[in-house]
Amino acid sequence: MAERIPRGLVVGQAPPLPPESLSSDYKPLQGQPEKRLARLAGLSLDELWAFFDRVDLLGWCPGKKDRKSYHQWSAGYRKHRCDGHRFPLSVARLVAARLRRFGRLERYAVVVLCGRLVAAAFALSLDRCVPWTEEQDGVRFLVLPHPSGVSHFWNDEESWHRAAMVFRSALRAAGLRACSEKIRIPNVLPCFAAFGKTMTPNMEENLESLETKTQVPKAKGQVHLGLALQYAPDFKDDWEVVMCAVSKNGTALMWASDVLQADKEVVLRAVQENGGALAYASQELRADRDVVLAAVQQRGISLRYAAQELKGDPEVVKAAARQSKRALMYAAEFLKKDAAFIREASSQVAVAVQESVISEPVPPCYGPGL
Repeated sequence: MAERIPRGLVVGQAPPLPPESLSSDYKPLQGQPEKRLARLAGLSLDELWAFFDRVDLLGWCPGKKDRKSYHQWSAGYRKHRCDGHRFPLSVARLVAARLRRFGRLERYAVVVLCGRLVAAAFALSLDRCVPWTEEQDGVRFLVLPHPSGVSHFWNDEESWHRAAMVFRSALRAAGLRACSEKIRIPNVLPCFAAFGKTMTPNMEENLESLETKTQVPKAKGQVHLGLALQYAPDFKDDWEVVMCAVSKNGTALMWASDVLQADKEVVLRAVQENGGALAYASQELRADRDVVLAAVQQRGISLRYAAQELKGDPEVVKAAARQSKRALMYAAEFLKKDAAFIREASSQVAVAVQESVISEPVPPCYGPGL
């Protein structure tokens, strides 16, 4: 195996404009994408590119996607001016195969793939949530959400912090940055350094005291306190600490140990708080009917993380559809082809919509202000 060099490689999708429209000094991921990558890494732009080489998988611009009807400005949509660019996957797979064969990617300390489409071009498994790490044939891959402004991933602050922690951890593991630098955490997220100093047997009391000390508003504080677990790897095996963390924020399950991710009581508490936490449960619990039902009742589209046999369970799918009609896209194929079942599930969606009119409003999502 080739000796690794102390550098990484960032692989983007394609240039944003045709070659003739690009500036003479254009470089891949120039502009907003590189700024977001630098901030995720906790580095300046100069420091980021001192550690990384960069390349677009495609050397030409495939053009913009056609806008969806509900994304037209005439329909009142104001979030994005573009739905992103096309990405011909068949061509990208050929390029990625040549890059793997002749690019000597195994020399790099880490290869960062920007987006699931780029990961798909490299034939990585897509049955997991971004970000993730994977090693194939000696190449260490880190898959991040695409750093452009089109990705809705960046609208969620929890997602931003998760991506930042994975990226920075990968840099440290690859030896591409000094480990002594403290991670800069926004004020809305309590740092676990303070949490550790005040650790007491009464975890609930301790969390509340930490919220007061950090002056986090109650509505936001309850969400972010659970995320403090990511800064305390020494406590990921502690049942009481993890149980308290997932009670505050179910997605804290991602930082629990494998043993606790397979603990039914812990996972049930996590999915009851946030159904999406099912993504971090063990394979056995993703096939557990009680756990999956609790998850889809809290968040219907969590059905996507359930075991295949439960995606074909009519009662589970109906429960998911009642919470979100989008859950039907993750049902087993034979259920999708069952007209009677689809009519019944759709009628439950209508009832759920009527009930939602008198339900509590969903709290706003506080983004990281990128």
